[in-house]
Amino acid sequence: MDQKSEDLSVILKSLKQGNLKSYETIYNRFYDELCIYALKYTPDRDLIQDIVQDTFLDLWNQRKKLKIKSSLKGYLYRIVYYKLMDAFKNNSKENDEYLSFYQSSVKEATTAIEEDDNYKAELLAKLDLCLNKLPKRCKKVFLDKKISGLKYIEISKNLEISIKTVEGHIRRAYALIKVCMHELNVSSS
Repeated sequence: MDQKSEDLSVILKSLKQGNLKSYETIYNRFYDELCIYALKYTPDRDLIQDIVQDTFLDLWNQRKKLKIKSSLKGYLYRIVYYKLMDAFKNNSKENDEYLSFYQSSVKEATTAIEEDDNYKAELLAKLDLCLNKLPKRCKKVFLDKKISGLKYIEISKNLEISIKTVEGHIRRAYALIKVCMHELNVSSS
């Protein structure tokens, strides 16, 4: 076990005993990192902050019952992921494709994150590569929706296309990104 893992192990044990200082240490160490992780799934910073805050609140409230089988970092990442998925499920039908796309690939990513801190950078680089392979209009619509957070109607008006066309571009982008990510993962294996 390395020094960092031993430190976290001691801090976690202290947290279980109700030590507020240990809780603050965990919060300060992982808050920003968890927010950055959540940005992969949504550009909604308010939602991200709420989810990460809820994660830490749950950590404190459940501290006596905690049974972490792998690492604290992996545990926190999984909690944020599942809270995001719940938010997407409860949000609307619009996120169904977004949700299914990430559900199929994120379990693998979550495991890898625990094992390799470089994985995030590699995954983002692959995603960026796949985004750059999208047709120009498809990429514009996808980025307007997922990065800028515009509603379908706003994109429709801005680009002077129908809402159905916007939906078609989003569906196509997901399909192309999924295929591209799969090809990149297969070729790098």
